[in-house]
Amino acid sequence: MPIAKVNNLDIYYELHGAGEPLLMIMGTGNDHTMWGGQLPAFSKEFQCILYDNRGTGKSSKPETGYSSGSMADDAAGLLGALGIASAHVAGYSLGSVIAQELAIEHPGKVRSLSLYSTWDRCHPHFRRRFELQTEIAKLNRPDLLTAFAVLTLLSAKFINAHEQEIRAFEKRLYASDDPAAPRTPLHALLGHYQADITHDSADRLGQIEAPTLIVVGSDDPLTRLEYAQAVHHRIARSELVVVDDADHMLLVMMPHRLNEVALDFLRRQKVKN
Repeated sequence: MPIAKVNNLDIYYELHGAGEPLLMIMGTGNDHTMWGGQLPAFSKEFQCILYDNRGTGKSSKPETGYSSGSMADDAAGLLGALGIASAHVAGYSLGSVIAQELAIEHPGKVRSLSLYSTWDRCHPHFRRRFELQTEIAKLNRPDLLTAFAVLTLLSAKFINAHEQEIRAFEKRLYASDDPAAPRTPLHALLGHYQADITHDSADRLGQIEAPTLIVVGSDDPLTRLEYAQAVHHRIARSELVVVDDADHMLLVMMPHRLNEVALDFLRRQKVKN
């Protein structure tokens, strides 16, 4: 099992494909397998580096130490352990703010930055949602937690039109396709929620010099369009793409649409670099 020793943690990783390195950072409570809709397309053109954030999958699950900054240090440490000086970096949701911190604190490691479903700081609506999710998680009722997540991550329009896909999604949320990787434990979920809430890069995003893609669903009820717009306005070399009729789970529910936008950007960065 490929494990890198990073910041006194065991970080599980996988390498797929060949080409320029692309580090892919997953979001809240989920492991690397949630990139399943992107990996076949991305790995045809890039060496994809997938890994489990601290607290998820086959990586260590410390009781404390969860923040976008500490997890960005994990990402930087993983690249160092693999002997990769710099990489294209793509992050989804919590992974996107980890990627922001990586680009701010370790700029030499980031060739380009792709931020899917991102935000700059904890807006009041965002904070209230995660505070309520925290209390639901503490009830130790995975069924209630999953139901709440579905209702606050996906648009009503999509839920009404894709009932079977939603049921399949509910079964894998906060769990892995791999039976050897246990469901994300409560303390790690709570740590990820705190990382979501405490992230604030609003006053530092202007430091990012890497070319940056920002993708948001037009119907995202969690990381709202205005949050993506705020990130776009603060990063000089950024472009914003709004995917019509998509919500927070666009990478799972509309992978082909995300992949088309993402690969167009990444291909242009390969030419530049």
